[in-house]
Amino acid sequence: MTRPLLFPLWCTAVLHLLLLGGCGSDRDMLHGRVLSAYQSGARFVEAAQLDDGMIRGEAIPGARVELVRDPRSLRREVVAKATSDHNGDFSMKVDAFGAGWMSEEWLVRCVHPGYPMVELFESLPMLDGSKVLLIDMSGSSTSTDEHVISEQERIRREIDRYAR
Repeated sequence: MTRPLLFPLWCTAVLHLLLLGGCGSDRDMLHGRVLSAYQSGARFVEAAQLDDGMIRGEAIPGARVELVRDPRSLRREVVAKATSDHNGDFSMKVDAFGAGWMSEEWLVRCVHPGYPMVELFESLPMLDGSKVLLIDMSGSSTSTDEHVISEQERIRREIDRYAR
């Protein structure tokens, strides 16, 4: 008689443990910071470098960061978006199969009115919180028209360019 009662309790306990295991973890999260610098660029650095204050620069709040899968194909897809906060920090949930462990090229694009767009074509590191994305933005104000166009508009322009 106790066997039928133990099975539902066991299943409930296992389900709770699985759900709690994913809560509060950095799994599938890409963290980063957007800073003002002398030269534009982006790179992945150890999270400890950012925490220890080894990397300095003025924070850029309000920068939009996008993560694009298959950036060199017409099947490209924006899988995650984030906006930097008052400290220049951002976090985005990367809910895409294979992100961080499959060998594939991704595009990180960062835009902010008043700065030229920064792009990084690279494979993603493991999304376990050990590495963060550092985006340096420099330069003077440029036309913001190029910064606000959507991914669909970029694809349409590329199709028009190659259709000629």
